[in-house]
This record gives sequence, C-alpha cells and structure tokens, in this order.
Amino acid sequence: LYDEDIRIPMLFYDAPAQSYPDLTFAAHIDIAPTILDRLGLPIPESWEGQSLLAPSRTRFTYHQTYFVPNRFGVLYRDHRVLFKFIATPQYGTEELYDLTTDRGEVRNLVVTKPALAALLREKVRAYRDEGPTQ
Repeated sequence: LYDEDIRIPMLFYDAPAQSYPDLTFAAHIDIAPTILDRLGLPIPESWEGQSLLAPSRTRFTYHQTYFVPNRFGVLYRDHRVLFKFIATPQYGTEELYDLTTDRGEVRNLVVTKPALAALLREKVRAYRDEGPTQ
C-alpha cells in the first residue's frame, strides 16, 4: 500500500448538542476556528476565519479569481444585509449587489450607493496591497 491509497474517514459527533446562532454567512475558513472553539481551545489571532458559535454581526470576506482578467471580490455582511462588490482592475469595472434583495445580481448599485462602494473599493485595494483586513 502507498500512502495515497489510504483514506481515513473523519466523523465529528457534536455532543452535547450546540446551537449555532446564524449560519447565513459562513465560509470554509470558519470550520477550523469553530472546531477549536467547540473543543474549548483558543483560536489563533492569525487565522482569518471565525467560530460559527459566535459570529460577528459585521464581516468582510475576500475573494479572487486567478484567471485573466483577475477579479477581486468582497462580501460584506452587516447584520441581516449582504452585499457583494466585484472589481476588475484590468478593465476598470466595478459591480455592487445587494444579495438580500437581488440574488440574481441584476441591479448594479455602484452609482446609487457611492459610500458603500467606496468602502468596499478600499477593502479590495487593501486586500490587493497587504492581504485581508477585518
């Protein structure tokens, strides 16, 4: 047997039962912090994710495509509203959608919500220059 032939299944049994207050805005990077939190262990400050046992009401997550042209995205949650900002620097285009009311991403709000677009544009700039910031 070679190591790559060995598959070890993993099963988590969540006992005692735990309530996860809000799973409407969770990301893959939240899995490890949630496991550590559930085990009562500290979550390293260098980790970008957060425990789903105590999600923050305001949050930004960062996304990037690696095919040309590169696109950068920020999802922004503020309590129950969720916005998606997409920047394509190579073409100088930007898009902003309210995902709570426009799941099909039909109405670009960059012009009608300039302050929010400016905030998210700055988040993209910081992400490109320095990496994610919370």
